[in-house]
Amino acid sequence: MYWNSAGIGLFLSAIAGVCRLLCSNFDAKEFWYLVERYKVSGVFLTPFQVTELVKCGKPEDVDTSGLVRLSTGGAALSKKYVFALQELLPETDIIPTYGQTEVGILAAFQIHNKVHREYYKKNPETVGVPVPGVWYKVVDPDTETVLGPNEPGELRVKSKTIMNGYYKRDCSNRYDKDGWFRTGDVVKYDENCYFYIVDRLKEMLKYRGWHIPPAILELELSNHPAIKQAVVIGKPHEEDGDHPMAVVVLEKDVQHVTPGDIQEYVAERVPDKQRLRGGVKFVDKIPMTPSLKIKRRELRRMVLEGRI
Repeated sequence: MYWNSAGIGLFLSAIAGVCRLLCSNFDAKEFWYLVERYKVSGVFLTPFQVTELVKCGKPEDVDTSGLVRLSTGGAALSKKYVFALQELLPETDIIPTYGQTEVGILAAFQIHNKVHREYYKKNPETVGVPVPGVWYKVVDPDTETVLGPNEPGELRVKSKTIMNGYYKRDCSNRYDKDGWFRTGDVVKYDENCYFYIVDRLKEMLKYRGWHIPPAILELELSNHPAIKQAVVIGKPHEEDGDHPMAVVVLEKDVQHVTPGDIQEYVAERVPDKQRLRGGVKFVDKIPMTPSLKIKRRELRRMVLEGRI
């Protein structure tokens, strides 16, 4: 409930006059029966929860025809899992979301009509089109050059809903010289003005001057059948800057998979500069917040301190 989205959900349910179903923990097997028993019409899940649903599979004796909308957000979701989720829930609209507390959370992107939904089914990596009343630009964070279609850069926005500032903190560095708010997110947009989230600017790795988005490598890793969850962090290197390292949780009962196998798997699917030169570490679990967001700083500290 500390997450801003939970507060928004509370107010929206009051305005719409609907009941809310709160669970102390997420259980992929129990989820299906809760949806049927309580006639759940709308759900918001994190990408990690979606992957758990897909891997669990939908029981044949469960009726989910009343589930109108399933929204997901908070991190990137592999298109493999989007397609799999669409097969499990063919009558449900699968809606990606992107928002940020500082810009009023609702000032994001939208997929709200049939045309948008059909486009998303074919392009599941998009988060939608711009929202009326919000101005957007994508810039090169190093040169401040405004970028065109299919050129990744930092998203900056203007809106009447943007925050006045952080409480008792200087936030001048969150705005550029023209007053645009720096979201810190790396995005791109296509010729039809559909936007795609690439990664967080502060989480980008830099190998020999090349920017490497961890999300790209994490999506590749998520497609490996033996991997349950994977996080990519930067391992400092004196000459190269960052060497991408994968911290991996394997599926239960997986055998005969080595760190070298994972490195080779990624190397076959990405450019040379994006290889996992920092290696692969197997762990039992990834540190996460109560809202199931990865604690990247804590994870990186654990690796650097030799605790992993």
